[in-house]
Amino acid sequence: MERHGARPGHAGGTGRVETLGGFVMPKMKTKRGAAKRFRISSTGKVKRSRAFKRHILTSKSTKRKRQLDMEAPISPADVRRVKSMLPYGRP
Repeated sequence: MERHGARPGHAGGTGRVETLGGFVMPKMKTKRGAAKRFRISSTGKVKRSRAFKRHILTSKSTKRKRQLDMEAPISPADVRRVKSMLPYGRP
């Protein structure tokens, strides 16, 4: 029984979407802040960009700035947390 004003095809308040075959759980949301900061490589490693490359670059050597351009892997302690924030990899 459908309530008055309820959206058709939605089970009221359960988070599930009703289809012809039954119920389907909703899509997981990607944390947008994490999507902008991390990338998942094709082998599944999580990479991040390095800090100290935004300003005051004249006092840093060319070699240092070039090495700061390369991405670095994240700490093994953070891998599980970051991967849970990016359920579909990086969009």
